[in-house]
Amino acid sequence: MPRDDYIAAISDEMKKRHQTFADNLIAARKVRGWSQKEAAKRCVVSNGAYRAVEEGNLGTAVGVYWAILDCFGLAVGVEDLAAPHKDELGRLLRDRNSRK
Repeated sequence: MPRDDYIAAISDEMKKRHQTFADNLIAARKVRGWSQKEAAKRCVVSNGAYRAVEEGNLGTAVGVYWAILDCFGLAVGVEDLAAPHKDELGRLLRDRNSRK
């Protein structure tokens, strides 16, 4: 059985953001006029994995999300997730360490 104790460590704010992400994917699918089954087939993921994404299941593999974003043409900006230039704490620590 897969471990899911990490889910308890995810803040309510992050869970809310994740649900918004899932809702956005639902809207993207619907505007394309695709059923869940058709979207899963087009994105080359299982029906169950696709359903889990739309349900906001936090245990769904990130690769499934990437496949769906790519299939929908919505992957632009993914490279900015956790990017060093957006990491304020990281910049502060680098600046502090470079002064030593």
